[in-house]
Amino acid sequence: MQHHDETLGKYLAGVRPLGKYLAGVRRRPHVLAVILSGSVARGDEREDSDADVYLVVTDESFEEARKAGALSTVRHDVATYSDGYIDVKVISLGYLDAAAERAEEPARAPFQYARVAWSRVEGLHERISRIAALPEAEWRRREQSHIAAARLYGGYFLPQADKLDDPLLRQWAALHLVTAAGRALLARQHVLFEGPKYLSRAVREIDRPTEYDALVEQLLAAPRPETAFALLGALESHQPAGLGCEETLGRFVQDDELAWFFSTPPPERY
Repeated sequence: MQHHDETLGKYLAGVRPLGKYLAGVRRRPHVLAVILSGSVARGDEREDSDADVYLVVTDESFEEARKAGALSTVRHDVATYSDGYIDVKVISLGYLDAAAERAEEPARAPFQYARVAWSRVEGLHERISRIAALPEAEWRRREQSHIAAARLYGGYFLPQADKLDDPLLRQWAALHLVTAAGRALLARQHVLFEGPKYLSRAVREIDRPTEYDALVEQLLAAPRPETAFALLGALESHQPAGLGCEETLGRFVQDDELAWFFSTPPPERY
């Protein structure tokens, strides 16, 4: 929308609040690029949406911002619309390279639709594109890990909650089952997980079992083993993961309980 473009333009070029000139980010030598993300980059922003940007700075400036606790800031002064603002995340080129190598999916996801608003870095587009790309084998591995987790949460922990009459364990198991099942669906279709806030929306936009939504709603409202078994059955009939039942516990223990030992993230941190 025009007012978002105008706000971004003021952020890049500079403004004159109360007659005092403040240089835009393009005039600052430690700033290397500005990457637009969020709903404005996707093209599904609302009138009142904020503009999300990554401010790419030198490694030295990034370290200074980290020490000052200023890696995330909000700029209201450049907004050209009521209650608008720019949500700024400070990063470096080293951050971009590390993200392509080992970032969790919520950190990768914004870059799948991000676009460069301004840059003095050659090849920045290619650098960004590597962040949102995962090899086929890695997607398959993640899908199987989420399936293993779903089986344990729904097939063991939730029945244990009933046996122990433990309301906390019951809710915990149900939430983790729904999350693992949703992430297995996303991984099968190569869709990055943006975070819990966006999981339900993302799953509604992809292919899934016909009864999936109703079972999830029922399970969250009243966590019961029989509902969990029905959800697991629907999920695995829809997309066989090629993970044998005898492999499930070993995969879960390696992925989750021994993640600290192998220095690998557990599936919920992929």
